[in-house]
Amino acid sequence: TGEEVYDDTDEIVRNTIKDRLSHKERVLIEMRFGINNDRPHNFREIGERVGYTKQRAEQVDKIAKKKVKFWLGKKRGFVEDYL
Repeated sequence: TGEEVYDDTDEIVRNTIKDRLSHKERVLIEMRFGINNDRPHNFREIGERVGYTKQRAEQVDKIAKKKVKFWLGKKRGFVEDYL
């Protein structure tokens, strides 16, 4: 069903984030999107948590999302609009 596909995709994305990103990149993505039952955070809040400026958090966000999209694309050939 549609719900099962969403759950599978969600699990694949979470595993890719866990396996392919550095600790700071993972924390940034999890905070930015509210993963792990948290609310989404802005770049200022994320920067304070991981020791980045707001601008650096924005840069790392772009880099981390590119990495996730690359690895997901290699795994399944999908994800254009997921992140």
